[in-house]
Amino acid sequence: MILALLAVCPGCAAIGVSDVPSEVDQTLAAFTADGDLEVYVDHTGYVMGTIMPWSAGVLETATGCPRLHVRVTVNGVEANVAAGSGTQISGPDPVFRCSPPGFGVTLAGGLPATIDVRISDETDEWRMVGEVISSPSAMLVETDGLRVGTWAHLRLDPPAGYVELSWYADQNKCAGFSIAAASGSPKCILQATVGKADCSAIATDVGVPCAIQLTSDGVAFFVPDVGVSGPTAGKLGVEGWPDTQVQCQGTAYCKLTRNEPGYGIGPGVLVPAQVLP
Repeated sequence: MILALLAVCPGCAAIGVSDVPSEVDQTLAAFTADGDLEVYVDHTGYVMGTIMPWSAGVLETATGCPRLHVRVTVNGVEANVAAGSGTQISGPDPVFRCSPPGFGVTLAGGLPATIDVRISDETDEWRMVGEVISSPSAMLVETDGLRVGTWAHLRLDPPAGYVELSWYADQNKCAGFSIAAASGSPKCILQATVGKADCSAIATDVGVPCAIQLTSDGVAFFVPDVGVSGPTAGKLGVEGWPDTQVQCQGTAYCKLTRNEPGYGIGPGVLVPAQVLP
């Protein structure tokens, strides 16, 4: 005779499968106001994106992971869509790890200048229109050059919410200045350095309390004394443009990012500009 014995451990509970489903079909209209659409593009024209009903970075939930049955087009081209999935990773109180709904498509002709993403089902439509900024322009209004102790103006296309200017002499590598500003910043100047032509110590005093200001079409900036005795040729570097600009409809937040190896600095412009004492 074989006796089957069942050992019971009152203080122990097995990790079981929850009654809560790991995946839940949802509609675009049911997504909360914290919806998040993130799109990545590279130079080959490959576009991929994720669609989430919450702020980016939250990939675990106790209520099951969303599945979306949507149609996605990018610049009119139909994209491949993954509805999303979920896996229970703990119990008996369930926690699910989610793979969010997403899409991917390769556009003919490489990286386009604009991206138009439309996501729709029978209840709603999300849309993101993005501009890939690869060739901004900057024009110095003062055609005779930068005169020390006066204000100069740059017209920027497109305008930028953060601008960093750096001027360096062509021959005397010590002469130069760098100033930066951002819209909404509590300080007029985020950073400022001035180097003298005689290679003396770099200073942080530009000469006025607020030496750079963003304008509706570009930036105005004060030209500090860099110690030159006559007209001195140089170049004015302009940086601060984002990689992309986007407009969103139907989502609380969306983001367009260039996704390329070694690409981490936004586009910039180099403007020939002499400094006049």
